[in-house]
Amino acid sequence: MLDVEELHKIVDKMHRTEGDIVHSVNHQMTYVKTLDTAVKFNTEAVETLSKKVKDIKLDSNKWKEETDIAIHWLNYTLYNPSSIFTYVRQLEFVILELRNLVKEVLISLDSTMTMKLHMNLIPSVMLRDILKNVTSYFPDGYTLRVSLQQNNINLF
Repeated sequence: MLDVEELHKIVDKMHRTEGDIVHSVNHQMTYVKTLDTAVKFNTEAVETLSKKVKDIKLDSNKWKEETDIAIHWLNYTLYNPSSIFTYVRQLEFVILELRNLVKEVLISLDSTMTMKLHMNLIPSVMLRDILKNVTSYFPDGYTLRVSLQQNNINLF
């Protein structure tokens, strides 16, 4: 009878061990599924970023080709001085300046997307006049305070 009881204890212990193993396997399967989801997400993110980098590279190549053409025309007009070429050269220069100005405006607008006012958008004299107009609507005793510290910039 003693052997049968001992046998039952061993069998019960084996069942508990088997349950622990099943629980561990289930836990590992859950971990694998979670890891699979994370890998899919990261793969999609890398794919999106690589597409963006490829688009930027293509855009920069296109811009380089356009600039090379503009420089070629500038060189050509420098060595062939005539009134038509002078006008063309002046037009090309104006186009290059326009490109630079548009680029600066785009950079300024990008900085406003991050809640920073770029000085290219509003000249300092105009900003001063705007702030004067704003403060004229304040009740008596209230003034506009400006901080130059980065951490306080969103408090106003």
